[in-house]
Amino acid sequence: MTTYIFALMVVAVCLLLVLVFRKNTVDLSALREDNARLRERLAERLGTL
Repeated sequence: MTTYIFALMVVAVCLLLVLVFRKNTVDLSALREDNARLRERLAERLGTL
């Protein structure tokens, strides 16, 4: 019984390590496009005021 608990703990620690150390990739071009669209909409709304 204790061997199963130990094995589960080892698996859980491994999964946590993978989640912590994995690389987060961000698509900067998509963020820039969204930013440009938001600025255009903001300019339009400010123009109507």
